[in-house]
Amino acid sequence: MSLIKNAFTILTASALGLGFVEIFLSQTDFLQKSFGVHQSRMDAGLELHDHEHHFCYGPKDRLRYDEALVGMEHPNQRYFEFRNDGVSLHTYNDHGLRVSMKEATPQDSVVVLGDSFARGTLADDTETIPAFLTRWANGPVFYNFGIGGHGPTQHLINYQRHSSLHPHDYVMLLYYLGNDAQNERDLPARLVRAKEVHAKRSGSSESSQNSFKIKINTFLEKSNTGRLLVQAKRRMEDVYEGGSQTNSDPHETANLVKKPLSQILVAANSGGKRLSIVTIPSREAYDETNFPAPQVSAQREIMRLQKEIIDEFSKQHDVPVLHLDDAFERQGIDFKEIYGWPDPHFNERGYYISAVEIGNFLSESYGLTFTFENTYVNETQYTPETASCPPE
Repeated sequence: MSLIKNAFTILTASALGLGFVEIFLSQTDFLQKSFGVHQSRMDAGLELHDHEHHFCYGPKDRLRYDEALVGMEHPNQRYFEFRNDGVSLHTYNDHGLRVSMKEATPQDSVVVLGDSFARGTLADDTETIPAFLTRWANGPVFYNFGIGGHGPTQHLINYQRHSSLHPHDYVMLLYYLGNDAQNERDLPARLVRAKEVHAKRSGSSESSQNSFKIKINTFLEKSNTGRLLVQAKRRMEDVYEGGSQTNSDPHETANLVKKPLSQILVAANSGGKRLSIVTIPSREAYDETNFPAPQVSAQREIMRLQKEIIDEFSKQHDVPVLHLDDAFERQGIDFKEIYGWPDPHFNERGYYISAVEIGNFLSESYGLTFTFENTYVNETQYTPETASCPPE
């Protein structure tokens, strides 16, 4: 009887505790600020196949294992990605690269290397930086080689694999100051971890396990407490897109980018192509509301160190460089206008503003010509509640 009483007391206390936590989370913005509530996923009218995506065609899984790159998009795939309070349409070609929006001309086309900011997270196919520049360019195509979670060495490998399939005269590296150096530092560990996870998944009934996990996640996300648990678990499991794994000296971390930058330059020059670099700042360096002061200070310092290295590289090798944070400061742009939240990538207006700056930079550097849209034009837009897959 005593055992039953104790068990009943524990269950009652646990239920009351969860109830208080649920009320607390529903009445504060703690969940939004600390773990990130993506309202679009709660409003989604389409079935979410893996927590944040609805796949129109292709495998119902966004990233595939790659033994050299950790992860790559699946080829010939289209999906809606539900993040923040919106949804974006992504289409990938038969190389697993985000589509270009027009046919190439014989000359002046550009390969755009980079991570998720080049890929265009939070943007439809028509509102990424390469898409805007392709739309405005008088002829050239800007090929989008961006893959989320990649660092400089991965950009190099991606370029070596795919550049010969896309006639081009220029290579532009969109270098993300937020974590490109950290991704370079963490690449060896991430490759080991990704290989282990891939081997484990390959030896199990992955599809049935995924189906079960999706059902559990769907059930949990009906409550604030459950959403917190799902988000925390997903962050720990995201090995293909990844992020910083360890702490290290910021000078040592920043210096790691010197070698892959030189290798990218050699790869471009060996094919007779000209390299330029555009650095992208992190919201973390500006946002003292959602990030603690020591984190903001540390981010500003490693951004400064990387910019110094890139500027020195530019002087040594005559490589044109544009720092977007300096351009934003000259224009007096508020970071809240151009970044999303809780996913802190550029929003579509941020990609537009960046693309205008980059277009002017390329005009000055190489004489490329553009017909800019004087105001931001959102060519395609979807809402989480009413999004439906376009015809193939």
